[in-house]
Amino acid sequence: GPRFGQSEHGHPWVGGEKPAIEIHEFTDYQCPHCRRAHMLARKLVGADPRVRIYHRHLPLDMACNPAVPRPFHDRACELSRIAVCAGKQGRFWEMNDFLFQHAEDIRNRNLSTEDIARRLELDLDTFRCCMDDPQATAVVDRDLAEANEMGLRGTPAFVIDGKVHYGKIPPEALQRLDAGANLPVEPSN
Repeated sequence: GPRFGQSEHGHPWVGGEKPAIEIHEFTDYQCPHCRRAHMLARKLVGADPRVRIYHRHLPLDMACNPAVPRPFHDRACELSRIAVCAGKQGRFWEMNDFLFQHAEDIRNRNLSTEDIARRLELDLDTFRCCMDDPQATAVVDRDLAEANEMGLRGTPAFVIDGKVHYGKIPPEALQRLDAGANLPVEPSN
């Protein structure tokens, strides 16, 4: 199955040990389109060990994103920090999947950060300290700064070989993979 790690810049990744294609997935945990795209990206990683996906935070929330001028995804910054703090306990990808899979429940039931941490049985003292630590915010801020530098204005955004693809990973971006036609990506419209 896919391997997990962290880049030299601290970005969590899932996929192949020696990837032929590296994809930077900029997402917002409150974005319904991100959920669908994320599930397809995870299938892609599971289908081909030559693919690696790096998670990047792009919360469309004015609480931390200076490019968002009005209230939009009002808990997206907080949810990104929750993922960062789960990562500090070696559970980033589990939390990442949980936040996408349970987005509606989190929103409808207004689950607190601690409720979410309990669902994954994280160490609550360590989690609380992390949520209060400016370093957790700094991780999200670094991704936001890079996304804003690249001019990214929507999610999901996939950056492959320096080219931005919004909404999905197009098959032509995977042409270097000889089995590209058999990989689980959405068909072009």
